[in-house]
Amino acid sequence: MNFAESRLNFLSVQNIDPAFAKSFRDHFAYINPWIPYWSGARSGMTALSEEVFPARSFADTEFYNDWLRPQKDVEAGAGMKIVGDRGETIQFLMNFPLSLSETYGKAAVEVLTRVRGNLERSLSLARLTRTSVEQAVAAAALVERNRCAAFVVEGSRLVREANQMALQIFSLGQAVIVRSDRCFMANTVADARFG
Repeated sequence: MNFAESRLNFLSVQNIDPAFAKSFRDHFAYINPWIPYWSGARSGMTALSEEVFPARSFADTEFYNDWLRPQKDVEAGAGMKIVGDRGETIQFLMNFPLSLSETYGKAAVEVLTRVRGNLERSLSLARLTRTSVEQAVAAAALVERNRCAAFVVEGSRLVREANQMALQIFSLGQAVIVRSDRCFMANTVADARFG
């Protein structure tokens, strides 16, 4: 879940009815009462719902009454948060019956704790791979457009790559202005549309 953008990029579930998984993805992920807890949790943290925020404490919510309770036997849980790249977090959550939370909870936390290092290393590798691929794509974009000015800009307007012709245009400051490595259109009306 990308908490800053309230966006769910990926969801993988096991042993949940497909209709509940779909309703979670479409609606309930965004009104989940556990979001404030997990958004403030540090990376690598594991927790038991019964210890930090029991489901009965939000029994009067739509999330509890329309999604959690109808599934039966999933009111307790354990989870781990790992901070990924670009504001995204990865949450590993296991739900189980409240009546078994004493037994399942400690075992679930132990499993999550033992796999945490491997998951963090996997994320580091994914981050490096993404960076390498993005650099290759940016360089390829410039090579493909070698007969004209070409530059690659990130979403934050940060100039990532530029060919020699683009650098010359930047230095003239007539069409495109670069300040603090950020790209702006010289025409303020066009720049407003640029983002």
